[in-house]
Amino acid sequence: MDYNFLIGKKISLVISNVQDENDVKVFLGEVIKTNEELKFVNKSKNWNVSIPISALETVKEVTADMKVMLLDAEYFISLAVGELPNESSDGYTGTGLIWK
Repeated sequence: MDYNFLIGKKISLVISNVQDENDVKVFLGEVIKTNEELKFVNKSKNWNVSIPISALETVKEVTADMKVMLLDAEYFISLAVGELPNESSDGYTGTGLIWK
């Protein structure tokens, strides 16, 4: 599928903690394209995160009743995060997203 329709759109990342189902964060940004890769960008927080195809496949349009909760985004992507394994973090990329 072609996800270029997301370029320049306001998008929310809805990220849930796999260790605590009640721990959910929403981050607002926009989608840009660099070298055939789509990225989630929040300029004010200096975030620039590649969006994997598996995440793009979950994209949904924000409905009117969810606009406030999803920070007035046009689309949202749901992701789940967990703790890093106890091995080396060499294969991971820092995102700048902070979980508090």
